[in-house]
Amino acid sequence: MLQDIFWAALEWTAEYKNWGWNAATISVTMIGFFTITESYGILEQNKKIRQDKRGDSVSNILFLYTTSFFLMSGVWGWHLHSIVIVVNAAVTGLVQIPVLMALWKYKDFSVREKVLGVVFAAMPLWMLITPYKSESYLILMFGIWFAFADQFWELWSAGKTGELSIKLLLMYLVASVAWTTYAFTSTDPYFQISQAVLLILLIAITMLWCVWWWRERRARDNLMQKDPA
Repeated sequence: MLQDIFWAALEWTAEYKNWGWNAATISVTMIGFFTITESYGILEQNKKIRQDKRGDSVSNILFLYTTSFFLMSGVWGWHLHSIVIVVNAAVTGLVQIPVLMALWKYKDFSVREKVLGVVFAAMPLWMLITPYKSESYLILMFGIWFAFADQFWELWSAGKTGELSIKLLLMYLVASVAWTTYAFTSTDPYFQISQAVLLILLIAITMLWCVWWWRERRARDNLMQKDPA
């Protein structure tokens, strides 16, 4: 009985149906691995904020949106019969809650950000009830583009790396490569477009962080040369 239920559930998944030596299976394996590494990056961001007791260069909007977006993606993954999307979304969504708590404590949220946070929190419910799930995912993906674009702007405006963790950026970047590969093995054009644009944004943010890090390092080296003691 239990064995029959297990096999029925397994056969329900898109991963089982596409299993084999192909790009889809390789991508699923990579995403399973990057669920762990991506979560590690998020936890490292939480650690850095709490250690420095500041949240400079870290976008509140990014974490407000991505927490709800990832949880919403779990509902969308269920619609696609994709267990890997469901697990990835649940894990990476929940581990962001400590980051939000740290930002609340050490950086605070503006009234605008608080209102947006409430609006963003409705996304999982909307995905659950709407019959237009793929279309809704693309529309809401515009929001995650906005969230990462806000992170780029926050980093640009601050003019420094601040508390934004390079470990988080690298884990997101590598995971995004895996998701983009996975998207192009699917037949969902909305999924493909959303992941490709997100990858471009992550490359831009990571490159900007490296520019600020290089400037900060040069400034430290010049200061040491002027005052060796």
